[in-house]
Amino acid sequence: MSRWSIKLKDGAIDCLYCDQVVLERLRLEGSSQDLNVKFSLEPFGEPYEVSTSAGTWRVHILQLKPIGKGPTDVLLEVHCGSKRIALRLYPRKPFIFRIRGNVYWGEEPYLCRIEPRRHENVIQAALGPVDSLLCDSIFDKRNDRVLRLSSWGDLRIHSVADGRSFKAEAEISTQFGVIPDIMAGEVIEHYIAEHMGMPYYKPYDLGRHPRPPAGWCSWYYYGREITEEDVVANTDWIAENLKPFGLEYVQLDDGYQGKTWLDWNERFPRGGKWLAQYIRNKGLKPGIWLLPQAVGKTDTKLLEEKPNWFIKKPDGEVFRGFARYPYVDPTNPEVKSEWIEKTMRIMAHEWGIEYFKLDGQGEMHQWYALCRKSLYDQSLMPDEVYRSFLEIIRKVIGPKRIMLICATQWRAMGYGDTCRTGTDVSPSKLKEGVICFLNALRATFSNYWMHTIVWYCDPDVIMVRPELHYEAAKAWASLLGLSGQVLMASDNMPKLPPERVELLKRILPPQPIRPMDL
Repeated sequence: MSRWSIKLKDGAIDCLYCDQVVLERLRLEGSSQDLNVKFSLEPFGEPYEVSTSAGTWRVHILQLKPIGKGPTDVLLEVHCGSKRIALRLYPRKPFIFRIRGNVYWGEEPYLCRIEPRRHENVIQAALGPVDSLLCDSIFDKRNDRVLRLSSWGDLRIHSVADGRSFKAEAEISTQFGVIPDIMAGEVIEHYIAEHMGMPYYKPYDLGRHPRPPAGWCSWYYYGREITEEDVVANTDWIAENLKPFGLEYVQLDDGYQGKTWLDWNERFPRGGKWLAQYIRNKGLKPGIWLLPQAVGKTDTKLLEEKPNWFIKKPDGEVFRGFARYPYVDPTNPEVKSEWIEKTMRIMAHEWGIEYFKLDGQGEMHQWYALCRKSLYDQSLMPDEVYRSFLEIIRKVIGPKRIMLICATQWRAMGYGDTCRTGTDVSPSKLKEGVICFLNALRATFSNYWMHTIVWYCDPDVIMVRPELHYEAAKAWASLLGLSGQVLMASDNMPKLPPERVELLKRILPPQPIRPMDL
């Protein structure tokens, strides 16, 4: 079956894919020495079908009728297949032909290239409609499909200001005996889900959060020694100095938890609800780090009190993952209601937490595969266990609160708003310069293609304190500013010198810059 078809109107061609106009009003013109001519296209006989083991093609033969003086013996064949359409010239003499028209491909199209390895040391990104000589494809984000244009000659795709359409043009020099494709289009369906092997692909709705999150994270300066006083001091400073520039979130990381994620230790005497309200009173949004799939205390009494809550390895030992924390069974109804739902409900709706950094996510499906025989519901596949766990969380916190998946876990597509796309940066190597954020560079080069498409990418925090050479700090700030990824500072903010603060101001707020390499 031929999904591609054409319509001839006023001497121009419309090319349709599944009855939707993709290439509109394609017109041909040409030149030779002092001659410039425009052509009108007319049928040359009746279209016919060709059926082979490779599929069925419908062939239209068209004659190029010059408007005025010009060659009258040139034919154009249009081959309409299931995935590909080709416009093939049959010239008689040396001549330069040009074709141009409009291109439409989905409601949220991305101009891109799908073979970046040809220029693998270059990453392309865009904010608004842009052009690039490296791009020959358009990605339809909502329908997960690519339109790839090609030509035996020179092909250019130009973005239109509306951000939803393009203009394509191709030019080719011909001679008798050579039958070139002046323009061809190929569709790759299920590009991310199938071609890139991400079966849970779901396009991210930028309407939920029009810009990537920007905030402060306690981890890379304070570690597990963070105190309530430290968070208050940084909150006060941020509210006065960086809130006007678009920094919104104050995210407390590891180090607060006591017996549970809701019962905090002695360094936070007034607890999570008070601290969240303090942050909100300063006009900022509170965020929290946690592992709802585990108990954040290695020697928790719940191991004795609720032994059926925990997943176990084949040898019968309780499984311990991130930080040696014991992991709970999300398929157990009691765990679901008394641990996961209760924790997330209180944090989100009673305390007012608006940003959830869920850590230890990268290998979750593997742990459930290992411990599957200990699950309450053994009928579920490991991926189903993990995604149902995320479904629980998303239903409780609602669609407007940020869920950060840490770290790279494509099985979380459709649930996360942001995703850590690489391993941790290195505060211990700040004095060594750019090597301290090498992991952020690696994350950007390897996984930036997901940014704004399935979520906002988080290559980890930025640190600009004086231990890092100023030029290296500028390079780090440039990486985040130019890529538009999640921007979380992680310094003792009141101690930053003015020139370091200025680096952050220049890249705030992060913009929804999109990738052009898929």
